Amino acid sequence: MQDRQSQPESEKQKSQKTRSVESSEMLAMWLLTFSQLYHQEIGELAVLAYKEALKSFSAEQIDRGCREVIRTCVFIPKPKEISDAIRDTAPSLHAELKSLPSPSMTTEEFKALFAQARRDFGDLLAPNENLALKENLMPDGVVVITDEMRAEQKRKAAEAAAKFGKTG
Repeated sequence: MQDRQSQPESEKQKSQKTRSVESSEMLAMWLLTFSQLYHQEIGELAVLAYKEALKSFSAEQIDRGCREVIRTCVFIPKPKEISDAIRDTAPSLHAELKSLPSPSMTTEEFKALFAQARRDFGDLLAPNENLALKENLMPDGVVVITDEMRAEQKRKAAEAAAKFGKTG
């Protein structure tokens, strides 16, 4: 039996490593820029903290976020400010989603849409995916009502009726 270290890396693992290296290099370039721009040294532990906090973002996302914080920050930006800038400057899904039928959309269609958006827009959706799938959020305040939601509402109504007695 081969141990795991001697097995060849999958294409996905290689892609993730490449992405991680590119992101780290982009972040290092920006931290050096911040250090020179703000005339303040950034220590090794701080660099590691930035790297850990921003590891889920691609090099392109880090570049976009850092370009934004250069315009908005007075002091060296904290990792949170960079990640907020990444999210604030993300390409909008609104145009992609607004043409879709909403009340008649099934849960499977909604999940397929989200899967496509994840492919198109990368990790920007990761923090919000569970919320969106849970609450079925759509643009312009449209809520997708699924069969599961209807069944859950009926179950809750039946529980309330049993607990408090029927009125009417």
